[in-house]
Amino acid sequence: MYSSALTINSQRFCHPTPRIAAMHFYQAIALNVSMGDNYTIQCHSCMDTYGYLFNTTFDPTDTTKNLVEEGDDYGSSTDIFLTVTLQRSIRYILVSTTYSLSVLGPFSITSTGLVPIVFNLFSNESAPASFAISQGSSSLASTSPAYFRTGTCTTPNFYYNAFAIHVYTAGVCNISLASNFDSYEYLYNNTFNSSARTTNMLQSNDDGTGSTQFFLSYFINILARYIVVVATYSASITGPFAINIFGSNYVNFTAV
Repeated sequence: MYSSALTINSQRFCHPTPRIAAMHFYQAIALNVSMGDNYTIQCHSCMDTYGYLFNTTFDPTDTTKNLVEEGDDYGSSTDIFLTVTLQRSIRYILVSTTYSLSVLGPFSITSTGLVPIVFNLFSNESAPASFAISQGSSSLASTSPAYFRTGTCTTPNFYYNAFAIHVYTAGVCNISLASNFDSYEYLYNNTFNSSARTTNMLQSNDDGTGSTQFFLSYFINILARYIVVVATYSASITGPFAINIFGSNYVNFTAV
């Protein structure tokens, strides 16, 4: 059995399944498997836990890379439950986290299989030392620029703000927004033309966080220029908002 706890000093990351911000505390645990077999791994906790299993390496800024399996409680309890075939010659990393944001508490890990699995705290020296979060805020108003999106209106009726983002290190950036309105986002390469919104578009997203707020994840190249456009799902909506961009380094925002 492996016992530990998620605390305010634990590392943070963003779930592979989009969430609103990098505020899921986690602990990475190395698995020492002495014999290949089918194993069941379970986390016991008063928290609603969630688990991810990676092979070879774990990068908290790109949590889809090397992902082998993920597990929740499958409706039976609040403990993670993984059943997976493990090989002796492969390094595995179990990431123990929570289903909801910013939850802390103790937990323990157990396994069943041909032989016991030995669990040890995982130290990933190749991963970034910290998870940088860059934040910017603004608002959509009746004086904001607007564009057409649906219908046959003769007047542009979707307000938007456009921001250029500048990175100092290439890597995956996760972009989310917090607001009281149902938001919509576009990511462009090089330029944005409100009259030709599909030109240079890399991604678009509505409520990728599952809560009427957008979420985008994209590999940002240091040599390229990127523009994030914040808009609304419905026409003629105004209000304040905050953008969170998190990854391996900080990001600067510049209004376009």
